[in-house]
Amino acid sequence: MSFHGRVSGTRIKRALGVQAALEWAFRIEQAQLELPLPADVTEEGFGFGLEYVLLQRAVLGCNIDGGQHKIGG
Repeated sequence: MSFHGRVSGTRIKRALGVQAALEWAFRIEQAQLELPLPADVTEEGFGFGLEYVLLQRAVLGCNIDGGQHKIGG
């Protein structure tokens, strides 16, 4: 994949990896991915709960932000 850009009015071409292209699309261009529901799911409540996401982040070694200050404390 290539990326075309301009530097001082001169057009340049440089290689752009797949990961970099996806990060650009989702971060800068605010792209969204809409996947169809699986055939065996009949309700809209399909997905992961916050607890599951937090547990998976802990497995990966991510630090959980927050919890230092309490309201009214």
